[in-house]
Amino acid sequence: MHFDFSRSAATSYSPESVLIIVCSTLALYNAFELLALIITTVKRRKGLYFWSIFLASLGVIPYTVGWILVYFKPTIAYVGMIIDSIGWVMLVSGQSVVLYSRLHLVLNSAKILRAVLWMIICNGILWHTSITILLFGSTYSPSQSRSGFNGVYNVMEKVQLSFFCLQEFIISGLYIWAAVDILRTAFGNKRRFTWQLFSINVLIIAMDIAILVVEYMSYFVWEQELKVVIYSIKLKLEFAILSELVKFVQHHGDANSISTLPRHISGAVEPSAARQRTKHGRARSPSFPETMHVEESLFNAAVSLRPETSNYQESENSQIRVRTTADIEDCSIDLGDRRTMRHLYDDAVRQISRS
Repeated sequence: MHFDFSRSAATSYSPESVLIIVCSTLALYNAFELLALIITTVKRRKGLYFWSIFLASLGVIPYTVGWILVYFKPTIAYVGMIIDSIGWVMLVSGQSVVLYSRLHLVLNSAKILRAVLWMIICNGILWHTSITILLFGSTYSPSQSRSGFNGVYNVMEKVQLSFFCLQEFIISGLYIWAAVDILRTAFGNKRRFTWQLFSINVLIIAMDIAILVVEYMSYFVWEQELKVVIYSIKLKLEFAILSELVKFVQHHGDANSISTLPRHISGAVEPSAARQRTKHGRARSPSFPETMHVEESLFNAAVSLRPETSNYQESENSQIRVRTTADIEDCSIDLGDRRTMRHLYDDAVRQISRS
């Protein structure tokens, strides 16, 4: 059912009007809260993730305000339609870019990542352009062609929503696929976090299905209001879990993380020969390069890590040599029998985080 944008505003508050007011209030509250969190908690205000989550959250505001102007008509209808359309583009495509911007943390296939990016770009250009034209055509075209625009708009509105939901199904499905793969070998905090990642993406899919059901039942006004609330909730969930994902990659780079996230940390552990002797007869580890490749948004510095020898128990016959894929300055590290790979990595991460 197509909503008639040309009808006069209701003189009393119907249940439909109350729904619009309530949903608009919730959406605006979520948007302002999320924008405040982004501004106060994100330290590096650049890059794809920051701008996508910022613009998508900002898009909730014009989407909501524009729809209120269209429905209650305090001004000319096309003013609200323009504002609403701008917010719709920022919110819908922006939300998919948010998911894409952190997908490489759990997925190592360049082909899949490139395909997802092109899917977002093509869907955005195709559907945002065509639906905007049909929207204005169904309202402001000549009367003899307006019914044709309305008929096409009613069909294409459902089709475009289906494509955008399918797009989010695919991206969330990739997160779920990666999470299931990690869960096979995950323990402790890693397993708990992976379950959270899995559950949130399942919830995102469930909310998209709810929007589709309302749309195909032809409840146009309900669909508009529920969509903006659900998208604002999804953005808050994504901001929470993707922020935790960054911390997880940063602080839990144990051996399982190395094998699971090869795009960011990949290396080999090799036993080495007997340690060099100092003039006092004590064992000492020779200098060796320790290199790491991590996402630019996590670590953007070269680090030289030189812990004191007294902090480690000495061993006579063993040394661990770690080599990974990017260049950082040479390091000299003494390792004892009780120092594990995870301890070594956590020490390095703490040094990087403080820089």
